[in-house]
Amino acid sequence: MDMGGRWELSFIYYNSKFFGGTRNEYRLTGLTKYFAQNKLVSGDTIILTKDEDDRCHIHYKRSAQLNIEIVTNSDGSITKKLKVSDAWKIIDYK
Repeated sequence: MDMGGRWELSFIYYNSKFFGGTRNEYRLTGLTKYFAQNKLVSGDTIILTKDEDDRCHIHYKRSAQLNIEIVTNSDGSITKKLKVSDAWKIIDYK
C-alpha cells in the first residue's frame, strides 16, 4: 500500500569493536511513527525499494493471518486480543 508522504529514516551501523562489547549490526531507525500511522502489526511486511530515478520508497503489505485470541469473560462478553510477536526476519535482501 502506498499513501504518499515523506519519511526520514536512518540506516545506522553499530560496532563496539573499538569500545568493547559485542555489537556488530545495522539498524533502520525512525519507523515508529510509520508503524503507528499505518497500524502495522506483527506479521505485516515492510518493503523498501528504489526506483529507476534512485528515489527510495517504503510500502507495506498486511499479513494474511493475524494471531487473535478470543476470550469469553466471566460475564459472558467476548474480548479479542491480538497476540504480537517480537520476532524479526529478513524477507528479501538484494
